[in-house]
Amino acid sequence: MAESENDILTRRESIVVTVDDDPAILDLIRHYLGHAGIQPVTFNNAEEALQHLPDLHPDCILLDFSLPGMSGIQTCMKIREHASMRETPIIFLSADEDKKRVVQALTAGANDYITKPVHEQELIVRIETHIELYLQKQRMLEQRRLLERRNEENIILNTRSLMLQEVIRQFTPRSTWEKADLAAGEGMIGIADEEIDMTYFFLDIRSFTRFSDTHPAQEVIHSLNEILAPVTDIIYEEGGDVDKFIGDSIFGTFSDPLSAARAAIRSRDAIAKINANRRASGKAELGARIGMNSGRAIRGNVGSTIRKENTLIGDAVNVASRLEHACEPGRVMISAVLYERVRGKVTVSRPYLLKAKGKSEAIRVYYLEAIQ
Repeated sequence: MAESENDILTRRESIVVTVDDDPAILDLIRHYLGHAGIQPVTFNNAEEALQHLPDLHPDCILLDFSLPGMSGIQTCMKIREHASMRETPIIFLSADEDKKRVVQALTAGANDYITKPVHEQELIVRIETHIELYLQKQRMLEQRRLLERRNEENIILNTRSLMLQEVIRQFTPRSTWEKADLAAGEGMIGIADEEIDMTYFFLDIRSFTRFSDTHPAQEVIHSLNEILAPVTDIIYEEGGDVDKFIGDSIFGTFSDPLSAARAAIRSRDAIAKINANRRASGKAELGARIGMNSGRAIRGNVGSTIRKENTLIGDAVNVASRLEHACEPGRVMISAVLYERVRGKVTVSRPYLLKAKGKSEAIRVYYLEAIQ
């Protein structure tokens, strides 16, 4: 792992730059700093110091107040103009204890003010204190930058996760999504198998395979969604769920049989209006048929650990599918089981006996005409 700037600053020997026009002061400070294990770098004028400071990366700067040419105050302000030294500790040295000078120094950007003659122990303690404060601040800034980077990364990951969830949600039955959400909230990574009693809704577009073989792909998908989109909306508006799309078919489920009947009538009427518009535009009609049944089924997970599907299995589901196959286009066929659950609330045709595939005996069915 690469070292951060703070790691390097903490590990290496501290560098203290002194700018003073008095050779005796420079010699004395070199001695004090060397004795404390600090690397001294000295300059006797501000111009030369300003030229080399950016490359030295000092940990602290000792600055004489009364420099020839460019004053200490001016030098301090120039140092603060460098981005790399805006936080570097600056300590003024002066033989004058005038409070106005102290205020001037602090206003110009200095961190401290020491009067001459300089005492070794005081100087070293102040230098080390300011360097430690500087390093702590740098560490805090580094941690803040790290937290900001991690926060930005987390925002990106969270945004991507939310987008991914939204994409997956569109391709997942609502009931499966809700159960998966509950399972995840309980620390589970699976959905429990269960027995359910529901109403099963199958809609299929008649002869759509032939239509798709004779029309461009874009028109095929547009025409398919022209039917499936409004039917899907109706199913959800009536409290149902789309379990899956099977080519040009919809398989939906309802916990309330009357809501299922209402969704079927609404879907039938919506498709009739769509086909009226298609006829007026010179397009081929897309006749759809709907079959429904109620009863018990098993909702379980089939597949492997790599790819699973939470699907419905049972005779009640198969019967609904058989009714859809036997239904006349533009109509809704329901089983006697479903009719008994909505009797008195719907209008139906006379009963028919249907010999359904896989059934040894004919089953009683009705055409659903209207909701009372």
